[in-house]
Amino acid sequence: MVLKKKEIVEAIKISNDYPKIKEEYHDITDRLPDLQRQRDFYISDNKLLICKNWELNNEHNTLVSKIKLQNRTLQLTENELNKKIELLNSIKNSEEYVNLENQIEQQLNDFLNCKKEFFKLVITIILDIIKEDPEKDILISNILYP
Repeated sequence: MVLKKKEIVEAIKISNDYPKIKEEYHDITDRLPDLQRQRDFYISDNKLLICKNWELNNEHNTLVSKIKLQNRTLQLTENELNKKIELLNSIKNSEEYVNLENQIEQQLNDFLNCKKEFFKLVITIILDIIKEDPEKDILISNILYP
């Protein structure tokens, strides 16, 4: 087997680089166990993060579902409220409601007018009692300046 000139030159270059390559090999070999430990750590850490991410996604989905349900409930409640407001407004604007309101006001006025004389009599009696009371000055003072 005859080596060509080019092959011999390559072999010489490689033999000149051999100490450097050997040193790099030993450096890499020395660092390999630490790199394997780091890899194992990150793999387990990554599994933990994947699991945590899955849990958080489930929790997020649950919360989103609850929010959607609450929004739907709120919307239904608002619809019911609007219907009741419309009904109340239609009642308030009806002629029967106005008539009823007028009747109540009239009856209240009639009641108060009927009792007007009674209230006058009661006030007159109270004033007469105070007028006859020997300690009226103290009583009036207590009423005016509590």
